[in-house]
Amino acid sequence: MLNYHELTMGEARDSPQRRKQYLVICTIMAAMFFGACIASGVFQPVYITEGTYPGGEFIYLSEVRDYSAHMALFRKVAGDLYFKPKTEWGDLLFGIYMDEERNVPGGKMRYSVGTLLDKDEGLSVKPLLERFDGHATHAYEKANLPSVRAGMVHFPFTNGFVSCLTHQYKILPAMQKYAKQHGVEGTIPIMTSTCSIKEKMCTHYIPLEKSEMFLLGKTPPEEYSSDLYSDIAQQNAKSALNTGKILKGLKKLFSGKTKVSRESPSEL
Repeated sequence: MLNYHELTMGEARDSPQRRKQYLVICTIMAAMFFGACIASGVFQPVYITEGTYPGGEFIYLSEVRDYSAHMALFRKVAGDLYFKPKTEWGDLLFGIYMDEERNVPGGKMRYSVGTLLDKDEGLSVKPLLERFDGHATHAYEKANLPSVRAGMVHFPFTNGFVSCLTHQYKILPAMQKYAKQHGVEGTIPIMTSTCSIKEKMCTHYIPLEKSEMFLLGKTPPEEYSSDLYSDIAQQNAKSALNTGKILKGLKKLFSGKTKVSRESPSEL
C-alpha cells in the first residue's frame, strides 16, 4: 500500500492540489482548536458568587512549577489513591494555588494537590494513609483547612491543555482580583479548585478570610517573590562578575606589551 508521500512525490511543491491539501488540514486543525476553546470556556465570562469552602483535614503533595503543569500532580496523587485514570475526582482532589503569576518568575509558582478527608464519602483513603505513615514514595504532608466564606465559580473543564491555560490566565487572575476587592483586610489571594472529569466542570474557591491558613505553612507570596528576585539578582551579579574576569583575562592574553629600549645610541 502506498503512503501519502509516495502518492504525492511526483507533484510540484506549489501545485494547486498541495495547496488545497494544506488548506483542508489547517482548517480541520483550526476547527478542532476552536472547539477546544469553546469547550474549555475561553469565551465564557467568569461569574463569581459568594459561597463556603468546605474545609477539613488535607493530605497533600506540593510542587514548584508553572501552573499549566498542575494536572500532572493531580494524576500523581490520584495514582497514590489507586484511582483509575478516568475515575471521578470532583470533591475528592483539591488543588491550592498560592502565587500570582505576574509576581513570580516562570516555573516558580507554588501549588499543592491533595484530598480533604471529610469529603471522602465512599472512598477509602487507607492506601494513602498507610503510605503517608512512612511508606510513601512522595513526601505527603498534613494540614487542617478551615471552612470559610469564599468566592466561588463553576467553570467548564476538559482535562486538556486548553483548560490548563484557561485556568492559569483567565480564572485565576479573576478570582485573585475578587479576593482583593471582597476579602477581609490582609486577605492573601489563594485559589483552591476541584474538578470533575465526569461532569466536565471545575469548582473554584478563593477564601475571603483566614487565607493565611491556605499557605500550608509556606512563605507569604510577597516575601517569596522578593526572595526569588533577590536570588536572581545575586546570580546575575555573579555571572556578570565572572564574565568580567574572563574578558579581563582575555584582554591581558591578547594585548602583548611592547618593551622600549632605554639604551643610548653611544652604547650601541
